[in-house]
Order: sequence, then structure tokens, then C-alpha cells
Amino acid sequence: GYGLVRPFLLDSGARSLALVPLRRGAQTFGLLMLGSEDAQRFYPEMGTLYVTRIGDMVSHILRRQLG
Repeated sequence: GYGLVRPFLLDSGARSLALVPLRRGAQTFGLLMLGSEDAQRFYPEMGTLYVTRIGDMVSHILRRQLG
């Protein structure tokens, strides 16, 4: 969760963050982190359709590349 990525965020200058699970069926095999220096770029009330779709595409590509 957030505790694992917090040191990275502090060093990167990111002020808002979206964490997107990378999945194969019900199994999560990774995490895509999208960060922005704009504190209002990602926020709790924001819709998730777009970032979920990005996660689906990245998951598919990685599954094909990693076997």
C-alpha cells in the first residue's frame, strides 16, 4: 500500500498519486504508480475508468512479454 511507496513519493516530488493494480484474472502481479507534482491531479472522488483501462492494457502487454 501507500506505506511502501511513500519514500519514493517523497523523493520524486509527486504530490498526488494513483495506484493501479496489474492483474491476471483475480491474481495481482504488480502495481502501476502514476504520480503528479500537481496536488489536484489525482483525488479520491476522481473516476477510475481511465486509469483502470491503462492498468488493463499494461497488464496485458506485460503478460505477453513475460510469458
